[in-house]
Amino acid sequence: MSDPNAPIPVLPYLPVKKRPRTTRGMGWWLGFLAVATLCGIASVVGSHAARVGLVSFNSGLLTTLQVSTRKMSWLTLLMLFFSGVLVSTAFRANPIMTGVAVVAFLPAFMFIEILINPSSHNLFPLELLVYGALALVVCVGGCMGFIFKRFRWTSR
Repeated sequence: MSDPNAPIPVLPYLPVKKRPRTTRGMGWWLGFLAVATLCGIASVVGSHAARVGLVSFNSGLLTTLQVSTRKMSWLTLLMLFFSGVLVSTAFRANPIMTGVAVVAFLPAFMFIEILINPSSHNLFPLELLVYGALALVVCVGGCMGFIFKRFRWTSR
């Protein structure tokens, strides 16, 4: 039988090396915001262009965005989802940050429209809720991209 008063063997302490904290510089943030914004604009305008063709896009950017945001469809949601996957995979960014960055141009565009025509957005709080729902779609895509990048799924 073993002695109940025997000392418990202690393993030697092995220090755990911590990964160095990587800080993201200004270039990373500018690149992330630029790519996320361009993916968001391409998703909204591209889905409308895929449905009606490029014939109706002979006006300026504000008019094109105005028509495209008013005629969103399921294709827009699908393209926003894949924008979230793309941006989150390319930049290894937080999915919530990805969702906000991809959809951030929509409220900015809404406020520009309000400055041009104050009576154009009477129900803007509801519009902000819709933009939040669009950001959730991008967040789900961002989660998928984060998982793909994290676990590096490959075919074997």
